[in-house]
Amino acid sequence: MKINSELELKTYLDNLENKLENINNKISQLSYQRYIDKEQKPEINTLQKQSSSILLNEDLFSLVSEWKGNVNDKVLSRRLEVWYNNLLIAKVDSKPEIIDLQQDISYKIMSNKYKVDNNNYTLGEIRAIIRADKNKHQREKAWKSHTELHNKVAKDMLELFRLRNKAAQELGYDTYVDLKLEMNNQMSKEVVMNLLNDLTAATDKFYKELLRKGADKLGIETIEPWDIQYILEQLGGVDKSFFPKNKLNSSLEEWANYMDFSLEDYGIESVFHDIPYNGLTMGLDRNTIKLLCNPDDGYSYYRTHFHELGHALHSALKEVDDYVLRRESTIFTEGIAEIFGYITSDKDWLTDFYKLDEEIATKALNSAIGPKYHYIRQRTAYCLFEYQAYENLEQDLDKLMASVDSNILDCTYNTTPRWSSNGWYVSYPIYWQNYVLADFVASQVHHHLKENIGSLVKDKKAFEYVVENYISEGALVPWLEKIKLGTGEELNSRAIISDLTKTF
Repeated sequence: MKINSELELKTYLDNLENKLENINNKISQLSYQRYIDKEQKPEINTLQKQSSSILLNEDLFSLVSEWKGNVNDKVLSRRLEVWYNNLLIAKVDSKPEIIDLQQDISYKIMSNKYKVDNNNYTLGEIRAIIRADKNKHQREKAWKSHTELHNKVAKDMLELFRLRNKAAQELGYDTYVDLKLEMNNQMSKEVVMNLLNDLTAATDKFYKELLRKGADKLGIETIEPWDIQYILEQLGGVDKSFFPKNKLNSSLEEWANYMDFSLEDYGIESVFHDIPYNGLTMGLDRNTIKLLCNPDDGYSYYRTHFHELGHALHSALKEVDDYVLRRESTIFTEGIAEIFGYITSDKDWLTDFYKLDEEIATKALNSAIGPKYHYIRQRTAYCLFEYQAYENLEQDLDKLMASVDSNILDCTYNTTPRWSSNGWYVSYPIYWQNYVLADFVASQVHHHLKENIGSLVKDKKAFEYVVENYISEGALVPWLEKIKLGTGEELNSRAIISDLTKTF
């Protein structure tokens, strides 16, 4: 493979990126349909291997390595940096044996039914029991229903972890976690853990007092893992009827119309369906974006819906054309989504857009504090478990999960086998920190907007600022640099700690 000029290199990369985008669009379309009809799509594996054959091409890696840092064109230079990072990750994620195993486990998790008292439930129904069932024993049985799935996939999941670690270590990294964080997010594991530990430590007293208050209110003396979410969700008391799921879509459209656009303008469509997640945004191509959601009535689902809208807008409003520059750090991608998710946490949205009276709006905001703590703490626990698991795959991972949950959630130590039932560890590895750090991004951006520009809820200048400074340029500007330029300071925990320790 001989490239003699920057123009030839650009043309070569253009053709390669077009080919990859077409393959990935087909994969997205088939993956979307797989969620809809819950049937395996063998063609996904074939397409992923086509993508792998491109990304694992050693001549391509040598070419990118040779030209990286040696071109004058700034856009081309940045493309080469991103290409290099992606190709290094691909040396693990695109290995055929890893793809095959990942797809097999993923399908088993996606199609699983959970048994409680000889009845089969979807994951959404199991989550609803854990979240809201007054019967402690029913919550326990629902929580422990993950064990059957765990037993089906644990052996394969452990092998998947080993394959990823081995491939990462062959590239000179201590673990797969280190490779994934540094190449995808330009952050070391130590930096991420410091941020998570800062947040946990600074909010620990507030969290434990909140949890204990809720437990006392409900008469729960011993806080088990299956009690945490129930306790924190019962603290507020705003009836779900104030937030019916049949108003989710209209709430998005109303805000979008206020900002002078329609979801239809960008090919954004919301689809309600039983999936293993509360929400999932899928770009089937640049002009077709599906918000695949599994909602129920309740305030938290509005935040999820706006979060998914944020993902869609992040895709739709990028002005860069180069495919590789349209795909950004997964932390930043979740951060952009959560910037829009935070709209529903603003009293002005609740009163001026959603039309609640101020008393109910205030009550809703205060009631959201408990679930927010569960969201942050549970995802922190999932993240820390994943990091520590990859550090030593010979340890007892059931005990590890029990220990992490007990420490972070402040509940009893319970070794019920369940860790491998977590679908993110298969399909979205080293992803849980993204949801927590997304709140760091969103809080910091919103604080800056309100202090200097205006509210994203009702000020079009704020919306334009977000698009211009965080979305339009894609990965042309590294994401941590965008945060520093956009907010005037490096990513830090001050804003999110402030948000988590206030009442309305």
